[in-house]
Amino acid sequence: MSQIIKNNSGGGPPVAVQTTFLTDYDSAFNVGGITTTVLNQENVFGGFSSVDNDNGIATRANPDGGNNLFVILTNRVFGVGTSDNGDTITLITVPLGVARASYRFQVEVVGIDTVSGDSVGYTVFGSVKTDGINGTIIETPYTDVDEDPSLVTADINLIAVGNNGLLQVTGVVGRNIAYKALGTYIVVSL
Repeated sequence: MSQIIKNNSGGGPPVAVQTTFLTDYDSAFNVGGITTTVLNQENVFGGFSSVDNDNGIATRANPDGGNNLFVILTNRVFGVGTSDNGDTITLITVPLGVARASYRFQVEVVGIDTVSGDSVGYTVFGSVKTDGINGTIIETPYTDVDEDPSLVTADINLIAVGNNGLLQVTGVVGRNIAYKALGTYIVVSL
């Protein structure tokens, strides 16, 4: 027969509480850092960035120090705008950089007529390359199109201008269309 001996006079050692957190380092922006809890509290915020990061997610400390930790979705592009009376507007501009590189974009776009409520929706898949000076569309982008009948003359294009990739929308004459675009990209550079 075995015996179990219990010591009821106290528990184990106190639990260690993490007080500092090391965040990712981003050499492109020379940022990273450490957050330090205040009264055992760490504030965690979410967000997104166009910064290129193959993992698609990064952590950042507040540049001023403190207990703010940011969890950031990376490789994101975002834009909003309103096309008035059929004008063409740029929703997203992506500077392509000074190195030779190739980008692949996938962007979701939605638009709504501010008076009638009629809508458009697009998904754009396209690739843009740069020699470090000029951007070029590799092949005609593929666009999936959903448009209410009153907005079938609206249009969307992924183009290169100078050394930038641009996502542009063209509205409909006589209509105000509010747009929102959100997408991701990957890039490889030399």
